[in-house]
Amino acid sequence: MSVVRAFNWKFLPAVVRAAISMRGRISFGRHRRDDWLDRWLPLVKERAGVLPILEIGCGRGEDTLALVRENLAVTALDLSPAMIAAARKVAPQAQYHCQDVRAPFPIQKSGVAIASLSLHYFCWAEFQGILERIRNTLQPGGVFLCRLNSIRDVHFGAQGGAEIEHHFYRVYGVSKRFFDESDIRKAFADWRILSLEETTSDRFHLPKVLWEVVLERP
Repeated sequence: MSVVRAFNWKFLPAVVRAAISMRGRISFGRHRRDDWLDRWLPLVKERAGVLPILEIGCGRGEDTLALVRENLAVTALDLSPAMIAAARKVAPQAQYHCQDVRAPFPIQKSGVAIASLSLHYFCWAEFQGILERIRNTLQPGGVFLCRLNSIRDVHFGAQGGAEIEHHFYRVYGVSKRFFDESDIRKAFADWRILSLEETTSDRFHLPKVLWEVVLERP
C-alpha cells in the first residue's frame, strides 16, 4: 500500500520558492492546458448577451482565448504587465487593462464575470468588497464563475504558513487565502449557487486542489 504525504514547503529549493512567490503563480516550465471553462461555455454564451465578459486575473490568457474563440467580447484585467502582454499575444481580440482588482472596473455592466484563481490575495474584508463590486457589475440573472484555493491545497501553501486571519496565510512572502465549503457559502450568501465542486487541477506540476463555483446574481 502506498502512502501519499502532504508536500512539506520547507524542503522546496530556493528557486522554486521564489517562483511561487511571484504573485502566487508557478512560473517555471510550461503549464498544461486547463480546459475547466469549456463545460460552462453554453451558460456563458447564454448570459453574456451583447455585453462584454469581465475577466478578473486573465494571466496568460488561456480562459480569454476560450472565450474569444466563441466570438464573445472580453474585457480582461491583470496586475502584471507581463501577463497582459502574454494574454494579448494569444487572444488579441480582447480588451486588456493592467490594474489592481481593487481599482474601479473598466466596464459598468456585464452578464458574466470570471475569476480563476485570482481572488485569494486579500483579507476577508477586501475579498467581500471585491465580491460586492462584481455583484453590482452583473445585471440580474448574470453569472459569476470563479475558482478558489481549497484548504486541502497542501502543495501550494494550505499548510505551514503563518496565519494572518482565518484560512489566510503568509506563504513565502505572498498572502494567500484558502477556502472550505462554509467559507464559500458565507462569502456568497446573497448569491444563488448554481454549482459548487471541490476538484483537482493538473494545470501545474503538482496537483492543485480547488473549488469551482458558479453563481447567479438574483
